[in-house]
Amino acid sequence: MTTQKTTTEISLKIAIKCANGLKAGTKNKAMVTELTTSAVMAHLSGVGVVDTVGISGADFILALWGALEDNKEALAVYRAQLNRISKKVRKENGDKNPLALTVKDGKLVDVIPRTAKGGSGDGDGDGESAETSAPDTAIDPAIKLAFEVLSRMIKKEKDEKQLDALKTAVAVLAAKL
Repeated sequence: MTTQKTTTEISLKIAIKCANGLKAGTKNKAMVTELTTSAVMAHLSGVGVVDTVGISGADFILALWGALEDNKEALAVYRAQLNRISKKVRKENGDKNPLALTVKDGKLVDVIPRTAKGGSGDGDGDGESAETSAPDTAIDPAIKLAFEVLSRMIKKEKDEKQLDALKTAVAVLAAKL
């Protein structure tokens, strides 16, 4: 066997391993995106529970965040993903200036934008700024009740078609918030 042929075979094996790793990573990212979207929707709707994992949306996000704290690169990716998803869900729910969610001191909180602190930015101030609060995100009690009823129905449903229909109803209802 020639050296060139051996090198080509090794390169092909490495490429296949890389491709398999990329496929697995893409599948995992899609799964995390789906679960995080469900968790954010549950958290923001006031329903709380993510039916696919059986815990509250906030608890799921906090648990995943905690599991990533030992890997700064992965945590940075998840932080960006959580920011993007939470802003998207809020925008779909009618928020004109949606705030992102993040984890701070072990709690799920709204990100306060840098521009929300006030000041002219010309550097002549004494460093004090006006604080702003997060926008009012009160949930209509009828919608909250509908989420709770649908969540209970989803937990009990065994038929896949019915389950898909109920999950779609929850997604449509969440989009109208």
